[in-house]
Amino acid sequence: MKKQTTGTKDTKEGGREPKRAGKQTKSPGIKKTKRGYRIEVRATDPKTGKRIGRDREIIGISKNEAVALRSQWKEELLMGRQEKAVPKTLSDCARAWLKYCTGKGEARSTLENKVEVLTNHVLPVLGNYYTEYLDREDLMKWVEDVSRKRMPNGERYAKETVLCWWRRLKALLRWVVAKHKLPSYPKTNFRYS
Repeated sequence: MKKQTTGTKDTKEGGREPKRAGKQTKSPGIKKTKRGYRIEVRATDPKTGKRIGRDREIIGISKNEAVALRSQWKEELLMGRQEKAVPKTLSDCARAWLKYCTGKGEARSTLENKVEVLTNHVLPVLGNYYTEYLDREDLMKWVEDVSRKRMPNGERYAKETVLCWWRRLKALLRWVVAKHKLPSYPKTNFRYS
């Protein structure tokens, strides 16, 4: 069953009830409505000190689901991540990184090199991986695969060229971890030879 949210609800008479309508449950911040539960969360933003919150009616869920959802929202508010979308795949992150690099004022040739490396060598293999689950083994396999890659004329790419691709990928991963506060960074302390 698909969960629906609403800010107000219809009454039997066809009018609108106030947004905060509902019968208070024993759980704080959760009210029972005719169609589901109204969940209200308030917290103080750790960065600004301002009060922030969410107040939504979720249709078609149980009380236990409402309690779990409220605790998840509370955690997100306390971490300062309310309504902030984190790019999921490495391709999404690469687009955001290139936009960031463009805004930073990097040289056009540097940006062109980053785009070329990512689109031709990194993203075809790793682009669909979720950044949270990218691990050392995936990166080692990628390095092994690209080190065997050949140019259109049949020759292998130079070791320095592959090292340049590796540095670009590591820079992207460092930015993703720093920008989106991911819990871990894949270990990249192995040598390419």
